Amino acid sequence: MRVKFSTRIDTRDRLTGLKPKFFISIRKAFRKLIELGGLVSKAQLEDWNASTLLGALLFLKERESDSQLLDEWTYKGGGAFNEGNA
Repeated sequence: MRVKFSTRIDTRDRLTGLKPKFFISIRKAFRKLIELGGLVSKAQLEDWNASTLLGALLFLKERESDSQLLDEWTYKGGGAFNEGNA
């Protein structure tokens, strides 16, 4: 007598061990995206279109090698968080 296994069940069993790792990585990715969206909101940039916002972020990225400027941005951002203005 031959027993036939469903491919669907076999696949599901193999993927069961991956679920926790997969869902943890997905949760982390979503959390990061939500955090970034919150920063855009705190900076009151929700009304900027996507191209403008991306252009501004690329502008900032070009200047990341300037440690003095990064320190200034960090200070300013930290102050905004502490005051609740951002």
